[in-house]
This record gives sequence, structure tokens and C-alpha cells, in this order.
Amino acid sequence: MKNLKIKLPLVGICMLAYLTSVCQAYQQGTFSMSIAGEVLFAQGILAQSHNAGLGSTVKGEYVFGKHVSATMVSGYYFMNEKRISGVNLEDISAIPIKAGLRYYLGSFYGAGELGGIVSSGFAKKSGILYSVGLGDKLRIRQRVFDIALRHESWTLGDITRAVIGFRIGYEFAINRSQKSPRDVSL
Repeated sequence: MKNLKIKLPLVGICMLAYLTSVCQAYQQGTFSMSIAGEVLFAQGILAQSHNAGLGSTVKGEYVFGKHVSATMVSGYYFMNEKRISGVNLEDISAIPIKAGLRYYLGSFYGAGELGGIVSSGFAKKSGILYSVGLGDKLRIRQRVFDIALRHESWTLGDITRAVIGFRIGYEFAINRSQKSPRDVSL
């Protein structure tokens, strides 16, 4: 039992070292694009007035360091209103524009983004948004998929709203071929 307590953390450290040195999805200097569908789950006050929504986004990513990349994202979000006590609220349509950074541990990454959002409908305002999340790049046969979960907060003047976003994107390298992210047999 004592040997297991020593060996288990040692195996974990070796696996982490291997992942951070070998398995990053793209090489330094690579530019990639992804096209994605998103599901947005309203949180807090927004969940009281609106249902879950959908979105579509386009993301560009440039790997500039051994484990770090920069991202640019834009797209379209839509969330239906809830009928509250016979009162119809307006739907939310929004266009986000974000820039961010990703830090990779193999094909798994942590990400942060900051940008602006233009909203119409329920809150006809523009404002600031930020998000933090986790994701992974999976290779299924010869295709690369970017799967991510994030918390995103919108500050529209004196109104702050939040969503949890789940994104599944199809990704392709623009200027170089990719290394192999973790293979998944399907």
C-alpha cells in the first residue's frame, strides 16, 4: 500500500509531463479555424426570463507559444423569452466579438476571453463580455473537433447576465498540418 501511494503521484506527474511536451494539437506558428454550434444555458436572473438558447460561432486560433495560443471569436446567439404571468418578454439576439488566450496541457486547455457584445430584443444595448472555460481537441478519424464548456458574463450598461455555453466545433488548420490530438475510435 505504501508503494502505491508513492507510485500513483509519480505516474500522474509522468503523464502530465508527456501530455504537455508531446500532444499539443497544433505546432507553434499554426493558424486554425473552427466553425461551431453552441447551446447556451441561462444562469441567475437571465434564467428567470429566458430559456436555453442556441448560437453559432467562428473561431480563429494562432499558436504562438509552446503551450499558448491567441483566439478571435464572433458569431450569433439567440435565446427565447419565457412567458411570465401572461407577459411576453422579448427574445435575445446578440452578436459577440471576443479575443482570448488558451493554455494547453496536451490537447486539453483552459481559456479566457474578453470582448464586446451587441444585443437586441430584451436588452437593446451593447456592452462588455468575459468568459472562462475548459476544452479539449479530439481527433475522430482524420477530423479535429473542439469541445468546450465556459461561463460567460455580459455587462450591458447596468444589467449583468450570465450563461453557461457548450460549444462543439469542427476545426481545420489553415497554414500547417496538425499533430495528432488524442484519437477516439468511433
